Amino acid sequence: MGQRFFGLTSVSKIDLFLREIQILMKMYPSMSFWDAYILPIPIRRWILEEFNRQTEEDNARQTKSNNVRDTNRPLTDFEKSIVKAKTQSASNDGFMAGMRNK
Repeated sequence: MGQRFFGLTSVSKIDLFLREIQILMKMYPSMSFWDAYILPIPIRRWILEEFNRQTEEDNARQTKSNNVRDTNRPLTDFEKSIVKAKTQSASNDGFMAGMRNK
C-alpha cells in the first residue's frame, strides 16, 4: 500500500512561507527580509488576514460607489435620451396593454 499523506509537502511549506514574507515586504516596503522572517507566525498571519480583510472592504466600498449614480450632477444628453426612450416605451406598453384588454 502506498504512502498516505494529507498535508503540504515540505516544498509547498517553504513556498507558502516565502510567499508570506514576500507579501509582507510588498505591504511594508521598509520591512526587510530578516524582519519578516523573524516575525512570529501568528502575528505574521494576523497581519496578512487584516490586510486581506481591509482589501475586501475597500473593494466592496469601491463597487458600491461605482453602482451609485451621483444625483447632484445633471444628466448628460445621452442619459436624457435613454430616460426619454424608456418613458416612451413604458407609455407605449401601457397603451398596447389597454388595447389588448378591449
